[in-house]
Order: sequence, then C-alpha cells, then structure tokens
Amino acid sequence: MQNLRLFFVVCVLSVAPFIQAQQNKVDSLVDVAVGWRESGNAELALRELDALAASKNAGERILYEQALTLLELNRYSLAIAPAKRAVAMKGNFRVDASLILTQCFVARGEYKRAQRMLNTLRDDALQDERIPYHYAALYLKMGDLDKAESEVQKAILLNRSFIDAHLLLSNIMIDKGARLKAMLPLYYYLLYNSNHDDDVQAVQQLCSIWKSSSGRMIDYLRKPIIANDLYGDAERQIKTISTNDSISTAEGVEAIKILLRSTCRLFEFLKMKSGDNFDFYQLVYLDFFIELHTKGYVEPFVYFISDGQWHAQVLEWIAGNGQKFNELRVWMESRSGYAEKRRMIMNPYCFYCVREVLIIKGSILWQEFLLSIFSTLVLMITIPHWMSRLTSF
Repeated sequence: MQNLRLFFVVCVLSVAPFIQAQQNKVDSLVDVAVGWRESGNAELALRELDALAASKNAGERILYEQALTLLELNRYSLAIAPAKRAVAMKGNFRVDASLILTQCFVARGEYKRAQRMLNTLRDDALQDERIPYHYAALYLKMGDLDKAESEVQKAILLNRSFIDAHLLLSNIMIDKGARLKAMLPLYYYLLYNSNHDDDVQAVQQLCSIWKSSSGRMIDYLRKPIIANDLYGDAERQIKTISTNDSISTAEGVEAIKILLRSTCRLFEFLKMKSGDNFDFYQLVYLDFFIELHTKGYVEPFVYFISDGQWHAQVLEWIAGNGQKFNELRVWMESRSGYAEKRRMIMNPYCFYCVREVLIIKGSILWQEFLLSIFSTLVLMITIPHWMSRLTSF
C-alpha cells in the first residue's frame, strides 16, 4: 500500500511539469495570434484562435481573444457566443468579455440589451474607466447627450490618460452644439494620442469646428448662443476668431498657421476670462492649456498636433525649431498623467515567433511527453532506494 501511494505521488509530481508545459505552449499560441491581430492580420489570428477555441476545455482567455478578434472584424453576431462563454467563467476576463458583448449589442442596435449588460458591471464602475466610457457611448447612440456627457466625464476623472474618452467627449459636445467644449478635449486627444491614422481624422474634425461661419455651415454652428458665462462668452469669441480666417480652404503650412493664430487667440481669451469656474472643464482642460499658453508652447503644440495631417511640413518646421519642440516635450513629461506619443513599428522578432510556433505544434510536445515518462520511471526506481537508505539511519 505504501508503495502504491508513493507511485501515485511520483506520477503526480512528474506529470505536473508536463501539464504546465502544455499550458505554456497554449499561452504562446494565443500570444502569437494576438500579435498577428495587432499587426493587422486579424483573419490569420482568428484561424488560430478558432482552432484553440474548438477544444471543450478552451480557457477564458482564448474565448475572450476570439471574441475580441471577431469584434474587430465587425462580425458582431459571431462574437457574442465566445464572449458569453468567457463571461460565464467569471474569471479575470469577465469585465473585458462583458464589454465586448456591450459593443456587439450596440452595433446591432440592441441598446436595451447593452444597457442590461453594463448594469451587471456597476460594482466595477468605480475602478474601471471603461465602464462609464461605454455607458457614454451607449447614451450617445440613444440620443441622451446629457447622460453621455456625465458618464464620459466620470471615465476621464478615473483615468485622464484614457485618450479615447477625450475624443468621445468631443463628439458628444459637437452634437450638443458647444464648440469650446468640443475643441478642448480634441486638442488634448491630439496631444497624447499615439495612433497616427486617427490623428488625421481628428485634425480634420478640429478644423471643421474652426470653419468660418461665412463658409459651409454645419449643424451645430446654427445653434444660438444663450449662456452668458465663460462658455457662452467663449462661443461668441470663437465665432469672432473663425470669421477672420478660412481654414477650410487652406492646406499645408498655411493651414497650420491659421490654426496656430486661432488657437493662440482662443487660449489668450481663456487665460483672461477663466479662473472662477470650478467645474470639470476647468479642472481637466482650461488650467492645462492656459499653462501651456503662459509658457509659450502654443506654436510647437500646434505643429505637433498637426503632424498626422501635414507630416512633411511639420518635419520641416521641427528641423529649424528643435529647441522649441524639445521644451514642449520636457513640459509634457513634467505633467501628471503624461503618456508619450509614439509610433508603432513592426516587431523585428515576428518571424522568429512564427518559427517557434511551428516547432511547438510539431515534435516538441511529443518529445516532452516521452521525457516526462522517462523521468517518472527514473524516480520510481531511485526514490525507494533512497528512502530505504534514509530509514536505515
């Protein structure tokens, strides 16, 4: 009986490393699939994840990554099933998978289902900025702009570096007809966003807000300005500034110069008028941009945020104004919540990783299994010998 128990213990101890090795290999396969998706090859990533998810014992991370890949491919109906399975496991990916379900429901126009899903995450909302962010995106779709603004502000206060929330706030305020409150988060977004392609669209959106009222009108420019507070005064000032320059027809250096003049005049106005407002916009944006203006960094700031739209002209300016640009960078680094703006580059180890995956899928697993069995036999032979030696003492 004692030898049987010993045999059982030895088997467990010897097989455990093999099981862990198997899990490590699965994790490696998932990591590579995620790498393919993040490098723009979502279809290849999906094929790999589908194969891994076909197992009855597929872990929650596999299901989550599969659902996320389907979401990025806009296959919302297909993403629901693996996301639900991941949520049901109630593990580390429960919140992430729930947010995938929320986005799928919103994309399908099922707003009530999306709201019920978000309601299940209320207990996590005080720590996770993504939950109020998705509430805001949902309310924007439903047309409830006040609730959308309130929720996205919660997300930003939880994490000011959550850059997508600033862009969402700008979109909400455009729909509400508040040009200043649409500009400020968009300026902030352009300063810290790291996606070059998104910068192009954001710069175009900023320029469209600045368009002269004598040119092609957009809906929110037609709305009357009623408020007599700082923001009402700012709206009137923006109209005054925007009628002097027509940024809608300019390109390149000329467009950047117009944006620079308009931005300088706006920040100068805010510096003179603000200070008595203790609200969200003062806390997050006004103090920030007034300091930027006071330190004389508006020029490098405007060139920096224009890089996505007019890259060649910005590089030419930086070549002759390196000191100004460096001073802006140092100031940004000193600010709380600084997130370096960077460009994504291809992983030089990509092909090495692919080669490793092919090896993992091949003979390595079989060799490790044989090695594990051999180790078990060696332990079964040697442990009784050493046990007898120990008991003889």
